[in-house]
Amino acid sequence: MAGITNKPGNKFQLITVSALRCKQLIDGAKPKIEITAKKWATIAREEVRRGLIKFTMRSDKEGEQSPE
Repeated sequence: MAGITNKPGNKFQLITVSALRCKQLIDGAKPKIEITAKKWATIAREEVRRGLIKFTMRSDKEGEQSPE
């Protein structure tokens, strides 16, 4: 069972959560940090790395569909 966290456990989680946060920033969300970077992906990655973005990761079992 997955819980809400704000620190990625591996590179895959870091990239996945950063990509989702980047989309939010592009769509108009306000950055949670003051940074000189201009690229949304850099800002998103830094927010996730600092633990400012909460997220929930599903386990493999939760995402599977049962055959019919």
